[in-house]
Amino acid sequence: MLVSDWKTFVSGLFGYGARFNTGLAYNLSEVAQQTRASLGMSALEIAERLTLFPYYAKFCSRSLRRQLLGRMMHWSLRHQRGDVQKLIQRPHVIRYCCSCADEDRSSGRAATWKRCHQLPGVLVCPRHGVWLFEHPVNVPAYSAWPTLADVKQAVPVEFDVSESEQSAIRRIGDLSASLLCDTGSNASPPGEGGWLELARNCGYARGKNTLESALLCEDLIHTFGENYLSRCNLLPSGRQNWVVGRVLGTQSAAAALPEVLLWVFFEIRGSASGEHWPVCPNRYAAHGPAHPVEVRRRSHVKLFCYCRCGMSFVKKVGDDDADSAISVYGEAYAAEAVRLASDGLSGAEIARSLGVSETTARNLTRGSQRYARSSVEATAARASSEWKAAVKSAGIVSVVQKERDGLYRRVRRFDPEALESTRKG
Repeated sequence: MLVSDWKTFVSGLFGYGARFNTGLAYNLSEVAQQTRASLGMSALEIAERLTLFPYYAKFCSRSLRRQLLGRMMHWSLRHQRGDVQKLIQRPHVIRYCCSCADEDRSSGRAATWKRCHQLPGVLVCPRHGVWLFEHPVNVPAYSAWPTLADVKQAVPVEFDVSESEQSAIRRIGDLSASLLCDTGSNASPPGEGGWLELARNCGYARGKNTLESALLCEDLIHTFGENYLSRCNLLPSGRQNWVVGRVLGTQSAAAALPEVLLWVFFEIRGSASGEHWPVCPNRYAAHGPAHPVEVRRRSHVKLFCYCRCGMSFVKKVGDDDADSAISVYGEAYAAEAVRLASDGLSGAEIARSLGVSETTARNLTRGSQRYARSSVEATAARASSEWKAAVKSAGIVSVVQKERDGLYRRVRRFDPEALESTRKG
């Protein structure tokens, strides 16, 4: 397309003082009008086929997607809304792959920039698996934006990473490119539990709303490398960071690269562990057989598992569930022991029936809490009932919280909804 006056052309298309960036395109209605002879595409077709809009739209709600598309049709506003600023990255650099450029030239085409190379966090070519080159762009206003032939000072973005880190970085590029091309990939966490459910399945959640945040952040840094995360300005620091916020759901603003990082991380952790989620061996519990335990904490090669029925056990990674070492049997075992005792069975017979030692059988019959701990539901119900009664008596939540700190901690752990209801009430 021949342009005689770039100053007028750039100002007319992209607004006054428009700087080069590979983020959100805008004023596409005018672009489609001016290029109808050369491109022959509508503004929507340009947005879908020539910009990064399909990629960013994957992380937007339906309303934000409409707003984003509406902004692209017209001149850019100087002050974007906060949700758009967090979603769209505007780097003043452009990246390319030498192998892709050589393929263009060998086929007789002019070497062009590729959309997939400009995606956030993509430093390895999704097609060839090689490090991209990066060209800093400080284009003055009203100047022609660069072509690949104009590149003179490009440098490779390669930096010191391990083989596993480079593999994870390449996976980021593959997933991002598939999101851009709309090949069925989805960056949203699967299931109703969101990222917290995935974290629980990978062994990072201690309870319903608790997270092994330090271990999670440590493993995420180990997966991608400190150099890569620092380059993306996403190196987690402190206890309350973007990783914890997005996994727990406290950070809900639309964001692209953080969601891709979490998806790749949990994908790698889930496949690399080679272990299935432990199931509760309690054959007397109401939840039935093959019930996945609610809490699993990993320490080196051991898994410490806790089920809602009250059973606790330890097993080694890779061992069968039958090899579990049970430390607490739960109320269901105790109820069965009491039933057998009422039928006139001796301690030895009860032990053989339950598959435990005679000492354990006697303790289960007596209801010893060391062997027959109450279920999580029963503990939560007692704690919340006691908490509500204490708040009703005192009339002020803060007073009960200060005077009965242990009760407050139990309610916060087992039934946080009851805590919130008394605060609102």
